[in-house]
Amino acid sequence: MKRLLFLTSNNLATNPRLVKELRLAENQFECTVFSFDFSNWSDPLDEKLRSSLANVVFNRLSASKKPLFTWLLSSVIEKAAKILYPLSRRSMLLNAFGHSKRSFLLWVVLKWHKPTYDLVIAHNLASLYPAYIFAKKNKIPFAFDVEDYHPGEKIVDDFENERSRRIFLMKQLLPAAAYISYASPLIGEETLKLIKNLNRSSSILVNNSFSTKEFAPPVDKYSSKLHFVWFSQHIAAGRGLEHIIPALYKFKDSVQITLIGKLNSTFFKSYLQTYSDILDIQEPKPQSELHKQLGAYDVGLAFESGAADFNRDICLTNKMFAYVQAGLFVIATNTKGQTLFLKQNPWCGMLTGVTSTELNKALKELIAQKQEIRKNARSRFENGKTLAWENEEEKLLNLWKVI
Repeated sequence: MKRLLFLTSNNLATNPRLVKELRLAENQFECTVFSFDFSNWSDPLDEKLRSSLANVVFNRLSASKKPLFTWLLSSVIEKAAKILYPLSRRSMLLNAFGHSKRSFLLWVVLKWHKPTYDLVIAHNLASLYPAYIFAKKNKIPFAFDVEDYHPGEKIVDDFENERSRRIFLMKQLLPAAAYISYASPLIGEETLKLIKNLNRSSSILVNNSFSTKEFAPPVDKYSSKLHFVWFSQHIAAGRGLEHIIPALYKFKDSVQITLIGKLNSTFFKSYLQTYSDILDIQEPKPQSELHKQLGAYDVGLAFESGAADFNRDICLTNKMFAYVQAGLFVIATNTKGQTLFLKQNPWCGMLTGVTSTELNKALKELIAQKQEIRKNARSRFENGKTLAWENEEEKLLNLWKVI
């Protein structure tokens, strides 16, 4: 039986793509994972996910200040790499460790990791360099999942240098990968544009969709109000809620909104509290529970902001697929990624801009079409099966078996 090593700089609760790969692989391959503990809201969800993957061996590193020595050492290494970076911009080690201290932590633990594997699969940019070094040392292939277009993500500090580090790591290391997978057509397009010598035949689109088994058929709805839903890891500023919540509030007699995620108290007090009479705010929940629950709603909110960063403009989030597979009607902002998706799948929803005029027009249309939206829920649910994970997993299985 082939042995697969998975690396991530996150945990399972914040990396649903990795969870799907592990569920696919655990009964056909021997699987080992290196991931991180964050000592935050995600830990209980992460523990449940790990418990559900009984055939997978987990090695967990700490991303928190415990143990203090490890945190201090990795922080000093990251800071030193950033300081030295301008002196040696082509140093792979400085680029990797300056990008993230978790890259250093993975690199250290893998230096002393003895088991042999047939393939290393890295998720998240901080795991790319450790995967490359480990694979090279042990003369085995490695792969990388480009879930996000990392040079186009929002960078808060040291923008020019950090963006250069990300571009350098991708350009230098990805051509050596046995394959790369990407999470949206436009992320793949941009990655191939960036890396001219990347092997296109070993670059595959793996959509952020889910197994059909995770969703229940939509329930009949009789409420006089059109019920909207939005979910994310965090309910906080900068996630599109600032646009849609005030627009929905103008129709408060006709709508209800459920928000699912870890609530930022400052955001609630300074912003959401004003609209609390139409809001139902729920804590984060396991993916399986969330997906079963989605069928109780009418409309899913996919409010990505293309202005936030380039990655947000071209990505396709897992919430888009979750809404569609649950049979919800989707109202999505007109980012490039979502515009392309709805052009290819016009049956599942509509696009809108984010100006007050555009949102008012879209919401009026939705409220007027409430009965039609509910009537077509089962049809959308069945159509959503064409986008399911079952259609994506074969691509990965075929690669894992032949590499």
